[in-house]
Amino acid sequence: MQDYFSYFRAQSRSQPSCEIVHLGRLYLPSGKIICSDPFRTSEVSFLRQTVRAGNYDVNLCLVTLADWGRRVALASLTFEDREPAQWLIADYVVGGEVFTTFQVESGLACFMDLQTAELFEMVIAEYYRVNAEGNYYDDVLAAEFSRHVPAGWSRKSGDWDLHHPLRNDSRNIAIFASGLGDGAYSAFWGITRDGQPAMLVVDFQLL
Repeated sequence: MQDYFSYFRAQSRSQPSCEIVHLGRLYLPSGKIICSDPFRTSEVSFLRQTVRAGNYDVNLCLVTLADWGRRVALASLTFEDREPAQWLIADYVVGGEVFTTFQVESGLACFMDLQTAELFEMVIAEYYRVNAEGNYYDDVLAAEFSRHVPAGWSRKSGDWDLHHPLRNDSRNIAIFASGLGDGAYSAFWGITRDGQPAMLVVDFQLL
């Protein structure tokens, strides 16, 4: 299994081809994490491993591919500034069955808290009640994504955003492009020697 910590190491990074972008801090009011396509949260459940409620850094690892340009290869949530001793695949339970992958069909993946997911589902439902022919990404998210386009970025649409479904509400969603697009992806827990979660990393299978 990959040593994902090495891609995000602050000093003497052992993976020079990996460019790190700090997306911001994600608020987890319950510590129950949803990792999924942001528009398919109803198909998954929160990860069985939980964390303390709080605000946590979200970082992206970008790689440059010859035929595709810069792409998001990894997305991470950091809970403790300690190197993990082991990596374990993250899982969740739906209908009594354990799953270790989530399906992306919008070209986007995300981290969000369970409480935020419940809020977002209500916001989306209300949006489409009022805008039956609308598109939430085009009408709401696209402008936010475009504000995060780095200098020299080949695509002007942007590949990440820290979205607040409600203004003046601290609940937010870290949304990012899923590697080369749609597919089934997994997340991995970085666990310290004393059994505490230090990181959660989504791997988009580009490394």
